[in-house]
Amino acid sequence: MMRILSITLILFSLTSSLNAKANFNWQKKEGTHIDLILGEKKIARYVFERMNPNDRERTYKPFYHLYDSTGTKFITKGPGGRYTHHRGIYFGFSKCSAL
Repeated sequence: MMRILSITLILFSLTSSLNAKANFNWQKKEGTHIDLILGEKKIARYVFERMNPNDRERTYKPFYHLYDSTGTKFITKGPGGRYTHHRGIYFGFSKCSAL
């Protein structure tokens, strides 16, 4: 999880350094999510809440939400609904092996 967060931070840091007027920052809510903010507007949210077996449907997979152009509503679906695994932007692995 920290690797994904680090990669995201590096990408957005590079973006902000290319545009001196950009003012990106992260706002963390401990244990649940981190919001990426540009100026006063929310851009994305990384949801990483620890998996709870009693609330598996909502908590079993970390993902990114994207905000709309106003920074107030999500354009990604989130957990629940018809396709519960389609919730936002995420890294999916079906088969992993070591060389």
